[in-house]
Formats: sequence, structure tokens, C-alpha cells
Amino acid sequence: MKSKLPLIILLVAIFLFYSPLLFLNFIQDDFFCLLISKTNNLKDFFVFFTPEHSFITSHYTFYRPLTTQFYFGVMQKIFGLQPFFFHFASLLVHLLNVFLVYKLAKLFFPKAGRLLPLLSAFIYGFSQNHIVAIGWASNMQELGVTTFILLSTIFYRKNFIFYSLIFFILALLSKETAITLPLLLFFINPKPKKLIPFGLILAYYLFVHFIKFRFTETENYQLIVNFQALNTLKWYIWWGIGLPEMFMDYIGPRFSIVPNLWRFFFKESVAIFSLFGLLSLTLITSAITKIKKFSFFFLAFYLIFLLPIIFFPQNKYPYHQTTALAGFSIFLACFLASSKKYLIVSFVLFFGLLQIFSRNLTLQTNPMIQRSKLVTQNLDIFRKQYPTLPENSIIYIKNDPNYPKINDIWGGTAKQLSIAVSREDSFKLYYGDSVRVFFEGKDPTPKNFSVEFTATIQK
Repeated sequence: MKSKLPLIILLVAIFLFYSPLLFLNFIQDDFFCLLISKTNNLKDFFVFFTPEHSFITSHYTFYRPLTTQFYFGVMQKIFGLQPFFFHFASLLVHLLNVFLVYKLAKLFFPKAGRLLPLLSAFIYGFSQNHIVAIGWASNMQELGVTTFILLSTIFYRKNFIFYSLIFFILALLSKETAITLPLLLFFINPKPKKLIPFGLILAYYLFVHFIKFRFTETENYQLIVNFQALNTLKWYIWWGIGLPEMFMDYIGPRFSIVPNLWRFFFKESVAIFSLFGLLSLTLITSAITKIKKFSFFFLAFYLIFLLPIIFFPQNKYPYHQTTALAGFSIFLACFLASSKKYLIVSFVLFFGLLQIFSRNLTLQTNPMIQRSKLVTQNLDIFRKQYPTLPENSIIYIKNDPNYPKINDIWGGTAKQLSIAVSREDSFKLYYGDSVRVFFEGKDPTPKNFSVEFTATIQK
């Protein structure tokens, strides 16, 4: 028990670090996922795994039945529509992933003692990249696919091919980014016989997902293969080290900084840039050490799981590298574990402080946080005022005339609420499929409506 105490303390500290996210509301895609996951009987849970249900019945762009329809269906049956339990489950899965990163590092570096695995778990667990994955319930897809990929990798390394294959299948049922896992397994053991079943399952999956049911490109999911990928990779690395997501809006090419960053976030920016510089210097100094065997395997791990996402520059967000960060964390720990003690202590201090500052700034500025407040301020109040509505009700959501309009893109309060509640999805979830909702500034004004409600935005 004494040998496990540092890991237990680390897991508790990570839980406390992310605990503010437990009290967020459902937002955006959460309502869509909840809506398409409603069940009437046990048979519905099996139907979720048919591709037709995702692509045709649910009009869902992706095939992610395990971490979407099945997960949301089970959670609804057990906990109802209480967001706390969804976020609590997300945080528990994150802690499981931290533990698996620890076990993976220990498996590949059995002679390194506890320091390297603990550093790997520390870097992965406290990375502020996970804020949106934990605080946005529908991102269980990211957390779940990471769990199954790590388990598949661990079992493959141990030569338990059958169990590795099972977890690979579960990963594919969680999110399509798992398609690159066989490439990683090839670097562990390139024997063709072991990889044949993985290849066959992957071929069938690709046929179903991308040929039989063609992947539909949207504005955010446009495949662009050019040098933009290098800029995207740069941001994923910066986010991996600790820069907050919102800095992307203020830092241009060649690290040119938009003046408004200093104007609105001067104290936070000074602290974050200073810690980022000190941390980078510590990592560069630590890199001048003896290279451990398998160190660059984990750099390959990082890049392999970035492959499915770096060619979508319009859809780059820190939480998309939830899986890749496992490799990134172990790669950094490989250098640090062989460094002098003062460098390790300096890294832990600088990295920890940087994640705290970045987390706090993200909690102030991230749209997920603001939209969670919008849902609480509006949808929750609406439900208290109207516990039930007759079938075929028409709801008209108006702008708050006292709220200043910033610009046409931002729109009024009704438009902002429509984004936060996934338009009609949230109302259909609570009042049934027959309800219709119109948002001022987004939809034409209905001639007749059953309910009128003014959307508000409070500070």
C-alpha cells in the first residue's frame, strides 16, 4: 500500500483540480446525444450499434455508438437528466486514463522505477487540455476512446492479442480516431500474423463508415491536406505544454501577439508566458540526457494519434488530443526522469503552476463555461415555469432588448441561447418531438405561438 500512496495522492489531487467542472450544465451537443439515446426497451440498446441508426435514423455524422447512444442511454436510465453525474463519470474515466498512462509507462520502462511512470501520470493528469473533455458531457467520446486505446496497447505489449483486439473494437465503436491504432501496434511488434485480425476489422470499419455510409464534410470537418497541418501541429504542442486554448485567438504567425490580449488579460498573460518560457527552458535542458529505449516510440504515439485531426484546421481544439497526450506525456517524462533532481523539481513546479493559471483563464473565457451558464439562466428557468407543454406547442424565444448587440455574428441573446441549447434538441428532449421552437434573429417570427420567452445573459 505504501508504494501506491504517491499515485493515490496524485489521483486525488487531479480529482480536486477538475472538481469545478462537476457543476456545469448540459450544453450544445449534449442535448443532441441525449435526444438520440432515448430508449423504450432493452432492444433499443442493441439497435444503437447498427450503422443505420447513427447515419440514417439519428442523422448523425459519425458512428460512435458505444460512447454516444449506448453511454447516454444507460446514464439516462440510471441518473435521469442530471448533468452532475455525467461530469462525475467523465472525471472518473479521466482518472482511469491517468492510471493507464502510469501502467503503460511502467510496462515499457520496467527498470526506471516509479519516477518515470509518476511523472507521466502527473503530466497527463494535470494537463489543462482535458478541461473541455471532462466538462462537456458529449466528449465522453474522447475519454472513452482513449481508455480502450490504452488498454489495447497494454495488452498487445503483453502479447495478449485477443484482449488487445477486443479493446481495439471497443475503441472503434467509441470514435473514429482509433483507426491509427494498428500503426502504433506495428511499432511494438511488426509480425504480420498478429496484425492481420486488426487489419481485417479496420478494413470493414472503413468500408462501413466512409464508403457504404459516406462521411459528410461540414464547415468544421473539411479535410485540408497542406502546410496548414504544421500550424495545427504547433498549436497542439503548445496546448500540450500548457498554453490555454483562447490564446489561439490572440497569437498570430511568428508569435505576433494581438494587443487586446495584454489589454484584457495582462496579469494572466504575463504569468502564463513566463511559466511557459521557464518550462520550455527546463525541457530543453532536460533533453540533454541519455535517451531511453522506447522514448521516441512515445513521440510516434503522439504523432500517430494526431494524424486523424491535424488535417482539419477548422476544427482544432485541445480536447481532440486527449489520446495523443498519453504519448506526449510519457515522451516528456522519459527525458525528465534521467535529469538532475533540481530540473525535475523545477519542471513539476512550473508545469503545475502553468496548468493552474491556464485552467483558471479557461474557466473564465471558454465558450463551454459561458454557455453552461446560459442554459442554467434560461432553459432551467423555462422548465420551472413550464413543467409540461401540450403537444405541437410552438415556443418563441425573444431577444433581451436591454442586452447590447455586439455584432451580427454574435447576434442577440436568443441566438446565443440557440447555440447553447442545440436549437430545438433541448426542448424536444424535455417536451417531446412535436414541440417547435423559433429563435429571434435565427428563425422567422411565427404567426402563432403557445409560449413566449425572453432569453437573458447575466454576468
